[in-house]
Amino acid sequence: MRALILSGGDAPSRAALDAARPGWHVADLVIGADAGARHAAGLGLPLHRVVGDCDSLNASEVASFAAAGSAIERHPTEKDATDTELALLAALDAGATQISIIATWGRRDRKSTRLNSSHRCIS
Repeated sequence: MRALILSGGDAPSRAALDAARPGWHVADLVIGADAGARHAAGLGLPLHRVVGDCDSLNASEVASFAAAGSAIERHPTEKDATDTELALLAALDAGATQISIIATWGRRDRKSTRLNSSHRCIS
């Protein structure tokens, strides 16, 4: 199963993704890691699950995602894992054998955290 995780960083355009990696959007499971859930509509993707503490989303956004059929997997704000790491674990728990992560870059303080999270999940 192929999973696609939308992280909370800056999302490239669909055209840029299409040019760089044709077929990038083909996934059985699309997970928004907290604020990354906002990227789904702009990229033309279904959003199956929102994972994280939802501290970057307001209540109406969470309600809107739930009303549209997305499962909401809310975690405590005080936690040892990033939202992207929790999304990686959720994808693995769902049986994903291939995982792509989009929108990982943005705030500089989060870049190394996301890379370290990915390494911990894969190791």
